[in-house]
Amino acid sequence: MTASTTSSSQHQESHVNFNHDEWLRRFAILAALIGVGISLYLTYVKLSDTEVICAETSTIDCSSVQNSAYAEIAGIPITILGLLGYGFIGVCLLLQNRIQLLQDFGHALLFSVTLFGFIYSLFLTYVEGFILEKWCLWCVASALTMTSLFIASSARLVYAMQSIDEEA
Repeated sequence: MTASTTSSSQHQESHVNFNHDEWLRRFAILAALIGVGISLYLTYVKLSDTEVICAETSTIDCSSVQNSAYAEIAGIPITILGLLGYGFIGVCLLLQNRIQLLQDFGHALLFSVTLFGFIYSLFLTYVEGFILEKWCLWCVASALTMTSLFIASSARLVYAMQSIDEEA
């Protein structure tokens, strides 16, 4: 293999990683917007004491989940924490290509935040299924959204680490 072929192949590989990273970043921005939408709606429902729009069955009962003891931490609705979390993730993703600190540490930061969100979503899903024995479709949608953000941020972190290894 010649030097120009090796250089060309490394450039193509780097270009592929950039495309994967950018595609995943855009996907994550969309997922963060969906998370903001879900959290915003559930926050509105909680703060305005409005009935949540939800299919009610013997196992699906969004109101019971929304009004359970697990729906607040220190008097703060977890919907607000979700809104802040999704908003933070979205802002970091939008600014990651523009702010040096986020260019340097954004992948690791987003991985850490989404890991926490993913683990907390797993806990809340456990609470729904095994403690409350009621499901909230909005909450499940939020958990799936956070899961997709965690997967995307994990993949982006791997791509970023591979790029660093290639440069070394």
